[in-house]
Amino acid sequence: MKKVLLIILLFGFLMTYGQKQEITYTIDTIKIDKNGVLTKISLFVDGLLIEEKNGYLIPDTIKIPKFKFTGNLFTTKIPVDRIIRHGVSTYFYKNNFKKVDIYENGKLIETNYYDASGQTLSQEEISKLPIKIRPYGNETKEYIISGQKTKD
Repeated sequence: MKKVLLIILLFGFLMTYGQKQEITYTIDTIKIDKNGVLTKISLFVDGLLIEEKNGYLIPDTIKIPKFKFTGNLFTTKIPVDRIIRHGVSTYFYKNNFKKVDIYENGKLIETNYYDASGQTLSQEEISKLPIKIRPYGNETKEYIISGQKTKD
């Protein structure tokens, strides 16, 4: 009986958490100037807004491995748009908390955390939270790759 119950619970877990999430981005142009194209990029997971960030899109290229099993021995260059964060980046959490980062040309200037009512949280309050909204460092490289993935 215990084995049957364990199998049912495992199946329920896999059905609940094993489903693919639908991830979509929207990119809106804010302005075009000498630094590049300033855009607002929004990330949605299953239709819920998770992140909004402002940044410049700069044309660039990156090297990626041609084959999975050879590592970086054989690479190919692909065109990308590099994101240099500039302005406000906001992360939204399930409990209506949010993290707001302010960037200037890719450099993190300030970070603030807000609770569900919009009140600013202190570092002491943040450290006591049971949720994971603690700082995790700067994201140094972000790219947008245009096109579609081909079937392997």
